[in-house]
Amino acid sequence: MPSVRYAEGLMVARGGRAYAPHCTGEERDAYDRGFAEGGGDPGDIFDAARRALRVAVARQTPAEPALARPLPSTWPKPDDARRPTPWSRRLIILGAAEAGLASGEADCPMVLPTLLAREGAADTIILIVAGGVLVDRESCVTASTWPPPPADLPALLADRDVDDILVAAQGADLAVIDAHASLLPLARHQERLRHTAALQRAQFALWLDRGLCAGESRAAGHIRWGKVNRGLVARLGELTATYTGKDAQGHRIAITLTATGTPAAGYVACDGAELAPAVFVSRRKAVRGAMEGALRRFAGAIRLPASTR
Repeated sequence: MPSVRYAEGLMVARGGRAYAPHCTGEERDAYDRGFAEGGGDPGDIFDAARRALRVAVARQTPAEPALARPLPSTWPKPDDARRPTPWSRRLIILGAAEAGLASGEADCPMVLPTLLAREGAADTIILIVAGGVLVDRESCVTASTWPPPPADLPALLADRDVDDILVAAQGADLAVIDAHASLLPLARHQERLRHTAALQRAQFALWLDRGLCAGESRAAGHIRWGKVNRGLVARLGELTATYTGKDAQGHRIAITLTATGTPAAGYVACDGAELAPAVFVSRRKAVRGAMEGALRRFAGAIRLPASTR
């Protein structure tokens, strides 16, 4: 049958075998068509060798298994477009160098002191790689022997809803975290610090800024930055933050509606406090951070109708 001959020619070509129709007429035409569609070329004297080599290489190169749970070493770097998360729903895993327990390489910045200095960070779950295992930070502080006993991850995470995980580790410590990947919860945000120490510090600052304290509400989204004559301008959604210079109260940041340019009046935070459309900071270096914080607070607030203001 022509259909059988077509399939035979197709499989012969894909299997790297030599051209051998063993048929005539309509069946020969069907065989030739299948052979050609399978990548065969009877007019090429090297055709069989080329196809046989292709099949042999494919057999020697096993396909990478698709992992349902990506390893922490493959997680992306932090950015500012992800949703802010309460500190109580965050988990950070530090290498020994990042936690200050060992002298690390040049690409291992110590980030634990910066984390502990941030308001609300005490509610975060902090794990540290020590002695080839994951250890709870409290155990590291109170341990009478070294290395401390490994953390019981299922029990530690049983009553916690984790939405945000950050890994700050390199080299052997990162391999230890990969080995514990099956014990880590699946979270909305799973990231790790990458590249040089300077870039890791910048990425860590973005991750810190996404932390929410109790009762705080801030919007997510990527902030678009630009410059005007006097300084910076930033936009998020319908709002624009503009640095207007320094006056008697300090460096002034104006929050306006992008469409009209009018002050963003009538915005109320989740605790009922009205947000002022002008923000003042004492230091010029703090302007950029204040602009970002103000934009996210306004974008996460509720705007009251004009009749109720």
